[in-house]
This record gives sequence, structure tokens and C-alpha cells, in this order.
Amino acid sequence: MREAKQMEVNNIDSKPFFSVLVPVYNQEKYLPECIESVLNQTFKDFELILVDDGSTDSSGMLCDQYAQEHPRIITVIHQKNQGLLFARRTGIENANGEFYLFLDADDYFCGNALKTIYSQIEKKSVHMVIFNASLQADFKSKLNNYPYEDGTVLEGKQKNVFLMAFCGTHMFNNMCFKCIHSSLIDLHDYIDGVGVGYGEDLFQSIPLVDRAESFCILQAPLYFYRQHAESMTHYYNPAQFESLKNVCGRLMAYSQKWQGEYKIPLIDKAYEYAGNECYRTAKNVLKSNDEFGVKRNYLAELKKDAFYKKYVENKRMCSHLRMYEKFILFAVKSNSYMMQRIVSEIFSCASRLKRN
Repeated sequence: MREAKQMEVNNIDSKPFFSVLVPVYNQEKYLPECIESVLNQTFKDFELILVDDGSTDSSGMLCDQYAQEHPRIITVIHQKNQGLLFARRTGIENANGEFYLFLDADDYFCGNALKTIYSQIEKKSVHMVIFNASLQADFKSKLNNYPYEDGTVLEGKQKNVFLMAFCGTHMFNNMCFKCIHSSLIDLHDYIDGVGVGYGEDLFQSIPLVDRAESFCILQAPLYFYRQHAESMTHYYNPAQFESLKNVCGRLMAYSQKWQGEYKIPLIDKAYEYAGNECYRTAKNVLKSNDEFGVKRNYLAELKKDAFYKKYVENKRMCSHLRMYEKFILFAVKSNSYMMQRIVSEIFSCASRLKRN
């Protein structure tokens, strides 16, 4: 790897080591903290690309203000709203760095994140660095318990070890916890992404993991991941389920490819993932704020779906459910008005307690 330029601002005519890509949509409250976490990095060889994805608040204006103050570092693109996946694609199309990092506009990096990642790349010459995140602003906790020692490099035949974890868990899905070499990018990956508004991270990660020949895993939490009570994953939206089927379709196709290449049982893991997502979808119907009659109608429609019927009965997935989760699944499958009502009321009570 080439030597990085340590300076306060980038030379606008040179290729930066990192491109930090931030899709922005209506995040005026958190955006300054996000941008400043990049500008204040101890490692300075980067560019920052802000993609204003049709914001209706002051986010777009804030992006422009920061770009005026830091014209040699920050690029701003304004576009009509296209969603997270295609906002990231716009960022990629305008990036010039050797490695790409993805940062959500309501999150931020710790001060030495880029320096830590750069050090690993220089020492180990890997295509992808996967680091940890924290739910605490002081970075004192770790979001994921990665099944590898800190600094582990997986390459060559060892890639099968990573693929087993990638296909079998959710912990490696998030694009914001990855630093990827620009050579892994192929914009054709986004052609099938129209309508993917749920599971974007996994959808985007799959072909990148396919192309990467080496991975470095860091246990250190370098990224603050902000959780919101109104997170869409806690509620039901029919469009999310359609998106889920698209994402699972890509996972199954690549799992079959990898199973043939590495002779490891990945298809079963992809099926288990699909089963988990079907269960979570049904659970989110009962957790939603809709009237109970609306929930019942959603469940009835869900049960008619061929994808749902095929994967919700996945035995591997069911064997991993806790007792209360098995009860929820049983209530959904039984079509019992009373059982579904009880589960719905339990979720409603829990939600009220959290608010209070």
C-alpha cells in the first residue's frame, strides 16, 4: 500500500486513501456531529462525500455550509429521493479513494477510526476490514461479539470460515462496519436493487464479500451506532417483505455458488436466514401499532405468500427460537384469534412501559 499523506486538508488533485460516503436524508439534528467526527479524524488523507437524498429539512443546507468551509475535502451531491441503497451508489460514483467507508448521517466515528483501519490495511494488505460498533457514545461497549481474535486475517482457503459466519448470522451484514477496497465495487450490483428498502446492507454486502480475497476482523468499536425507538424494523410494512424476498434471493444464489466453490453447507444457512426473517415479519405484524383487525388481515395475506410458507417452517430456525418466540410463532401459525390477541396485547403493554 502507498504511504498516506498526513496533512490538514487533502490535495484536491490527488487520490485520497479513504472516501467516506454519507447518505443524508432528513438528519438535521445529528448531521453536524456526524460530519465533524470525520473532519476531526487523526488521520487526514480522506475525502468526504455527502449525498443529500432529497431531504425536506435543513440537511441539504447544512451539507452545503460544511462544503463551503471545507471545499478541498467535502463534495455534496443533491438528488431526488432514491433511498439508502441508491444514495450510496451515487456516493460511490463520485468517490476517488482507494478504500471506501460508509457512514450513516445520524451516526459517527470515534476520533482514531481511520488511523486504526489504515494501520491494519498497511500491515496486512487486505481487501476488506470489518470493525466493531458501539451503542454507547463513549465507545465503551461492543455491539457485536465477533467469533475471531482481534486482528484476525482470513484469506485464501480460510475464506470459507468467514462465509460460514456471514451466511449464518446477522453480525456481518452492516455496510457501515466495513472498509472496502475500491476494486471490489461493481455498479452492476445495484441493477436488481430497485425496491430494496429493507435489508439494503446485506444486499450490498453479498457481492463485495464474494469478490474480496482477504478480510481483517477488528474487535475495537470504531463506530457509534444510534438506535431509534421508531426503527422501521420494529413495525410491519408490506413493502419491506417484498424487499426481504429480493435480498434473500440474492443470498441464496450466492450461497449456492459458494457452497460449490468451497464445499461447505451454506444453502441451509441461507434457508435458515430466510426463515428467521419470515418469523420476524410475522412478529412485527403483531408488534405494530395497527388495529388488531388490520393485523389479522396482514397475517392472513402473509400466510398466502409462497415465500413465507416455504421458509417460516425452517426446522433449523425453529430449533434456535426461545420459548416465548416459539409461542409467538405458534400463535401466528394456529390462526387462533385469542392467542394472537394475547400476543398483540403483550407487545402493546411492553411498548407503553418503554414510553413511560
